[in-house]
Amino acid sequence: MNFALVPWTDDDLKDGIFNLENSCGRVAPLRMATIRMKEEFERLGHSLHTYDCYNNWAEVDYFLYWTIEWIAAEKIIKAGYGEKIIYCNAEPPTVCELHTEQGYEILKQIFPCILTWNPEWTDGKQIFKRCIPYFYNYSPSTVPFAKRKLVTGISANKHSDYTEELYTERENIYSYFESKYPNQFDFYGTYWDGTNHPCYRGTVDDKAEVFHKYKFAICFENTRTRKDYITEKIWDCLTSQIVPIYLGAENIHEYVPEKCFIDFNDFESYDALAKFLLEMNEIQYQGYLDRAKEFLQSSVIQKFSGEQYAHDIIFAAGNMKSFAMTEYGQKFLRSKVRKEKWNLCKMKLRRQFKKLLRGI
Repeated sequence: MNFALVPWTDDDLKDGIFNLENSCGRVAPLRMATIRMKEEFERLGHSLHTYDCYNNWAEVDYFLYWTIEWIAAEKIIKAGYGEKIIYCNAEPPTVCELHTEQGYEILKQIFPCILTWNPEWTDGKQIFKRCIPYFYNYSPSTVPFAKRKLVTGISANKHSDYTEELYTERENIYSYFESKYPNQFDFYGTYWDGTNHPCYRGTVDDKAEVFHKYKFAICFENTRTRKDYITEKIWDCLTSQIVPIYLGAENIHEYVPEKCFIDFNDFESYDALAKFLLEMNEIQYQGYLDRAKEFLQSSVIQKFSGEQYAHDIIFAAGNMKSFAMTEYGQKFLRSKVRKEKWNLCKMKLRRQFKKLLRGI
């Protein structure tokens, strides 16, 4: 079968999404997982390319939708191939407002097949389970326990109106360690303002290189969920020999053993957490690292591999039912396309205006 992938950005077209040279240390594990997925497709006798690589879409058996790009979706649907789309976007509700139980009721009227991280939304007919893929590249640290600073965090500064968002909690705990332990805490990431955060240290290219300098990492998902929204955040910590302080999926213990990480929910206050971290000795700390290393050598992590993701997609494709977009789905799609075109028009006008100002 021929699979065509609609990627996150135009930079990933022409099969750029499968090229590590288009990446950097920060996202390499995610990109490498996608490469492994492609390799598994090919091992099984299928082909996978970005959708622009096909001159004739009639050759495509399934379109894999990595992101909500409404204009591209409309093109595929108008060309008569809407029944071949498998929606694969895995962003949380804090990033995509349609990724809720109610939002999926809308998506089901537009896309014939949806892959989700939430097992409670699956039906075995149109919505199927998948895990968010990751490539596990173990990167041991040579920095001794005594020379590591206490705690760090790497995250973007984002905001959301979603009730279960964790952006606010993440900034709150950053502010706590800044005020109480400024010499033992640094944090990194995009979109932060160093004026309001004295412990902000800028962006990073390689998370592992930064993590090696600290004992613990604040590891909060973008949203709190009951089940299975487990992203690269905890894996980046475990593979970089730093102990994560985790908050996110309530059932994280079903996937990662309890003594491999610190569960933020176990503490009644930031002070209680800080006391626990400060009192941990080197032997106790090394125990966390050893258990994490042993866990990463187990078969459990295969559920999150690029290879397994290929199998999940193929399974969903083989179980898709006949589909026709509803009238509401068509109306919703048209409204999103109009909005997306208007946003692109505004971006173009802003660029032209800036160019004009530079010429004055």
